[in-house]
Parts: sequence; structure tokens; C-alpha cells
Amino acid sequence: QLNFLKLLTKNQSFFIIQDIYKQFLRLVEKRNNLIRVTVTSPYKISDDLKNQILNLVNDISGADSIIEEKIDSELIGGVVIRLGDTVIDGSIKNKVKQLRRELV
Repeated sequence: QLNFLKLLTKNQSFFIIQDIYKQFLRLVEKRNNLIRVTVTSPYKISDDLKNQILNLVNDISGADSIIEEKIDSELIGGVVIRLGDTVIDGSIKNKVKQLRRELV
């Protein structure tokens, strides 16, 4: 373990330790049939909404879900759900962008 850290330091690659850690977590989650769901909203989401999202993801994927919440005040309202490479953007910010594109 310590040799690995020394190697990263020696090769001036220590900055990638965060990426290595994230990839390690992904592998552990995959092995344990877990899916990380990131929910971004302008406010803390309710437990009821969390449970609805968990149930939906569990039904679709057949895996257990872990919710990671992020707060982004720029969203104005709604939520953005990220599940692996899939993004479901139900934010008001995104709706405004879509309206602008349609009007131009």
C-alpha cells in the first residue's frame, strides 16, 4: 500500500489518487450489485422523493441503489438524476434552455 503511494509520488502522479479512489469505489459497488445515483437539486430533497427515486432505479436496474445528493442553487427548481452515463435532467434550468432553443 505504501509502495503504491511512493510510486505515485515518485512519478509525480499523486494528483490522480482521487480518480483511482473513485474507480475503486465503482468496482466495489459493481461487485456488490450497487448503483450510485446522483441527485442534484436546488434544495435538500425529501425522504419521500428519495424513496421514489430509489424504488424506480431499483426496479429498472435490478440492483440496489445508493443516493448521493448534491445541491446546486442555479437549478432554480426540479432535479437532475445521474445514473452512470445516463442523465435525466428535469431541472427548470434545463427547461428554460430548451425553450430558448425552440424560440430562436
